[in-house]
Amino acid sequence: DIFVRDRQTGVVQRVSVGTGSVEANGASYDPSISYDGRYVVFTSDASNLVQNDTNGVSDVFLYDRVADTTVRVSVDDNGNQANGASYEPVISGYGNYVAFTSEASNLVSDDTNGVSDVFIYDVAAGTIKIVRNLNGEIGDGASSQPSINENGKLVAFTSKATNFDIFGATGFDGTTSNVFLYDAEYENAILVSGDINSYTAGNGSSYEPSISADGDYIAFTSEATNFDGITDTNNASDIFIYNWGFVYMVSVLENGVQGNGASRQPSISTDGDYIAFTSSATNFTSNDNNAADDIYVKEYDGRIMLVSANLSGSAGSQASTSPAINYDGSVIAFTSSASDLAANDANGVDDVFAQVPYKADMAIKAGTDASYIGQDIYNNDGTDQTRSQNGIRKKPVMYLFRVYNRGISDDSFIITGPASSDGWDVKYYRFGTTTDVTNDVTGAGCRTPTLAPGGTTGVYAMVTPTGNAAAGSANTLYVTATSAGNLSSDTVKAVTEYPAYAKPDFLIKASTDTDYIGYGILNDDGTDQTKSLDVLANRNAMYLFRVYNTGNANDTIKIQGPGSANGWTVNYYQFGTTTNVTNDVINAGYRLNLNAGDTSGVYALVRPNSTVPVDETFTLNMMAASEFDNKSDVVKAVTTRK
Repeated sequence: DIFVRDRQTGVVQRVSVGTGSVEANGASYDPSISYDGRYVVFTSDASNLVQNDTNGVSDVFLYDRVADTTVRVSVDDNGNQANGASYEPVISGYGNYVAFTSEASNLVSDDTNGVSDVFIYDVAAGTIKIVRNLNGEIGDGASSQPSINENGKLVAFTSKATNFDIFGATGFDGTTSNVFLYDAEYENAILVSGDINSYTAGNGSSYEPSISADGDYIAFTSEATNFDGITDTNNASDIFIYNWGFVYMVSVLENGVQGNGASRQPSISTDGDYIAFTSSATNFTSNDNNAADDIYVKEYDGRIMLVSANLSGSAGSQASTSPAINYDGSVIAFTSSASDLAANDANGVDDVFAQVPYKADMAIKAGTDASYIGQDIYNNDGTDQTRSQNGIRKKPVMYLFRVYNRGISDDSFIITGPASSDGWDVKYYRFGTTTDVTNDVTGAGCRTPTLAPGGTTGVYAMVTPTGNAAAGSANTLYVTATSAGNLSSDTVKAVTEYPAYAKPDFLIKASTDTDYIGYGILNDDGTDQTKSLDVLANRNAMYLFRVYNTGNANDTIKIQGPGSANGWTVNYYQFGTTTNVTNDVINAGYRLNLNAGDTSGVYALVRPNSTVPVDETFTLNMMAASEFDNKSDVVKAVTTRK
């Protein structure tokens, strides 16, 4: 059967089914999937996936995962079934065309060559065409192994035909296979596996083409040794890449050393920058010691990396084959008999694996946290890898951003993040140092040293609400680590909130004092913020009560205190005036609207009359309370009659 696994959700779906998810009564194989994952084409020997499948041979089917419908692709324009086997389907990236190989002779009216041909099926129109040369002739030799580009207009394929090339290349012998590129729009083909100078076909078979999205690059396997500018001396099949007339060897080290074994089964990334392939060579990397086929990936003009590596970084215990690379080279799927590529692989049969040559994994913790979060979580918005803290004016909070190399190759990473903004100061430093890398992180990026697989390093940030930070505001840092190898990235988020808060700080001094006391002392009983005066009868003792709004938000602060009693007269006045505010103070409170950092207050005159006994005391417990959140502070004035 054919299955599709969603690597984000882990959900596996069987797709080799008929409309309505009818189970197939025969084997299915050769899957190919569209970019969006909606359409899957495959070959099947089943006869019950569509009605009237009575030809007794393999057919090509297209399954729509959204509509849960299956159609047979290997039919003629009238829907008549093929009279020969059809197989090797590939679907264009957009899902609008399907190319496949068929041995049938009745899919088009003039198919009389008696060998397999490559066909292209138009999904929307339900029509089919055969690959032809510029003169409208079909190939005079067998064709197979199609590879289709993203819009379905270009198809690379393998053929033994001698009559395809539009420019009249020579050297075809009818038995050696070559790779061609077919333009479905203009219906002509050109030779890919040839020498550009002599315009001669390769002197050995070429096959297994893999085309890039735009069709500019075609990777293929070849046994030929006569491509221009290439000294091919290893006596084994190699991987080559074609770029509009020019052919380059892929299965070769950067120093020019060729593989000491056969290379085959290329798969090219959408942009053409990466080619994955199978090879029995043992000299591409130092960690290939299993004497079996392995999967490698080559940057277009760079290094070769082992993909089918086990958990310790060495080649898998058994052979790996059939690679398939994704659009940007960041994930490579393949088949393997090895049992040590993943944990708990004890089933004793071949499995499908997905490896990541380069992969950045970013994790975060706040300075007060014991551990990081975000390991093995990958996204670009910090979901499930966000830390938050509250900030205090002019006091920094710390975040640590750690990047892990989760790929299978050495890599370095570029760490980027936002700069300071209005009301917020942000500084970045390298792990374990006081080296300021703010300009790097907020500019082109701070590049880490090269990390081996599993290696880790990072930066830390100090985030400070400045003096003009707005109460209730927040600062968000999206910090991203990007692989220098393939630009895959992961983002974590740090959110520093500067909540609005109230903090009335009440101070007191007697009229005879120079300074206030009580600054920074907050309590509800006047401890350490009490003043005392002695006064004669019918004389005033004067106290000044000053309140500061030491919160970060504008606030209304009420001053409350006791009134006259038992021969003691108390009057309260607004600072700097003779405005009597006694009724306010002793009742609902005298209200002061203060911006953050502002100060104001009242003063009190306390007078004992002649009926008050000598040495009697009178206490004013004065309270300043925030209307924002009811926080308060108390100072105390004690007057003794003398």
